[in-house]
Amino acid sequence: MRTNLHEQRILAGIDLPLNLLNEYGYDSPGLYLEIVALSDTQVKRTQKGLTWVLGHGLQDKLVIVGGTAVAFHAAPRPLTPDLDFVCQNTAEVASLLAADGIAPVTQLNPQHPPVGAGIHAEPFDTDFMTLTDPRLFPLVLSTSVPGRLGGGTFRFVSAPMLYAMKNMTGREKDLADAVKLLATLKGQNLVPQTRELLKTMRKQRVMSKEQYDDASSFLF
Repeated sequence: MRTNLHEQRILAGIDLPLNLLNEYGYDSPGLYLEIVALSDTQVKRTQKGLTWVLGHGLQDKLVIVGGTAVAFHAAPRPLTPDLDFVCQNTAEVASLLAADGIAPVTQLNPQHPPVGAGIHAEPFDTDFMTLTDPRLFPLVLSTSVPGRLGGGTFRFVSAPMLYAMKNMTGREKDLADAVKLLATLKGQNLVPQTRELLKTMRKQRVMSKEQYDDASSFLF
């Protein structure tokens, strides 16, 4: 019985330290496949960063975005080496990094809206970024979903919100990600939820009319 219970707990991602190579520590098989495709060095750096986030109890204040979130929700998508989080502001993260003597930490210029400026923790190869409109983050956080990554639970931007954000950037590669996410939205019956989210974002003026029209036009 002990062996069976232990196996069940391993399958649930319990009783293990954060381990990005533990296939049982993921809610998304696609994300696991993309993580293990990274170099050994990158896996170690990312794991170190995620462990640091958990160690400081920041997992409910930060939201994973970018390619990692796309791979979590949609079809497998090759990951860039860095891991991206968004937050309300980077002051707390910067203070904790400094207190732990983690360096170098460099300032990031504003990215592609809606993602703004932030900081990059080189030892983790992790970006902690704000949003260009501070009114948007509470909505990103409140609609985020929990997901296991190497056995640790983090907040991922929801598929509807990620679809909206990818459309807002207007970049070709982000629009390609938005197309991948459409399959998830339709397959999981999230199109009505996505329409309502877009209406809320437009009403709160965190999304322009042009962005709203473009994103809505594909939700048929």
